[in-house]
Amino acid sequence: MKTYAIDFKSVNVKKETINCISFIQSETLFLAIHTFEEKNRGRGYITLSVREVDNNELSAINSLKKNVTFWFNECGLSKEGVLREIESWFNFAFTTKEQNEAKREVINLLNKN
Repeated sequence: MKTYAIDFKSVNVKKETINCISFIQSETLFLAIHTFEEKNRGRGYITLSVREVDNNELSAINSLKKNVTFWFNECGLSKEGVLREIESWFNFAFTTKEQNEAKREVINLLNKN
């Protein structure tokens, strides 16, 4: 199974056009588009683009690493501050097991430096 990201336009309750993204798991690009259209028939969505997503891109470890980079570079946190943020980090997109493994791995990387 591959993961495809489908970018589409929608209208919110204020009648404003917004860009959205949907992730569909499918064997082929054609089947991903077909699944999206079947699920959303009659909703007025306009598909803008479809692309295959690298599954490594959508992982707890990559998400946490991006957060760590943000905490260091944008927030100016010290190593101790970042470690506190890592301990309290939670993301509903990933299982608790994945999150705990990501936390351990990132903490080990930070402690090596």
